[in-house]
Formats: sequence, structure tokens, C-alpha cells
Amino acid sequence: MSVMVAQGLEVVYGQIEAHLRALRLPGVLARYRASAEEMGLTEEAYRWLEEVLAAERASREEHRLARNLQAARMPVIKELGSFDFAAQPSVSRPRVLALAEGQFIAAHESVILAGVPGTGNYAKPSVMQRSGARVATLLSSAPAHLA
Repeated sequence: MSVMVAQGLEVVYGQIEAHLRALRLPGVLARYRASAEEMGLTEEAYRWLEEVLAAERASREEHRLARNLQAARMPVIKELGSFDFAAQPSVSRPRVLALAEGQFIAAHESVILAGVPGTGNYAKPSVMQRSGARVATLLSSAPAHLA
């Protein structure tokens, strides 16, 4: 085995071992190298194993996030882009989009959101909060004379 191949395999071994630790598979971690060497696996087989473990790790992370969101019982997240302005003609699209930019925050202005029952008043503050958080993040990273 050439030095280049051996160095490449060491990198793959490290990736495999990192995946096995993250997946909490200590038994596999303890035995995989010895078993693979006994079977005479090729570098290609090790790379396949690394890809499979990476996919399993990503899948577990995705499912963990989905379970946590479901357990948190968060309300459905509504974004401004999904709002149907045609269904609610009394809402001024330009005004709402201007508010979403958050210029009122930098200008230290107050905003009052009001509407008749059944128009989604409960969702307005959460949409504004998310927009404000994005704007606040931008302002915090802006030079002091602009913030």
C-alpha cells in the first residue's frame, strides 16, 4: 500500500470514527477496523462506509429536530411571503413590506398593529418579531454611526 493511499485511509478512518462516536456506536467503533482488515476491505469500501454513516448521522439529526419542534408544540410559522394580499384588500402591501424592513426600529418609532377579529392579529407580532430580529441582527453588525 502506498504512502498516499495510507494517508488517505487515515483521513477516512478519522471520519468514520467521528461518525460512530456521534451516532453513539461504541461497539462498532471498537471492532470495525479489525473486522474490516480481516475481510480485506478496499479503500472504496471504507469510503462507502463513511458515506453511509454520514447519511445516517444527517437523517438522525433531521428527525431529532422534527421531534423537538413537535414536542415544543410551536404554532405554525407564517412568513410574510405566504400572505395573500388579494384576500385582504384593506391591508396595504407597500406599508406592510416597509414595516417588515424594520426601518421603524432604527428610527425609534412605535408601531401599533390592529385589525378586526379573524384577520390573524395573533400572528402579526410574531411576524414582526422575526422581521425585527433580522433587522436587529443587521443593525448590531452595522457601523456605530449607522445603527
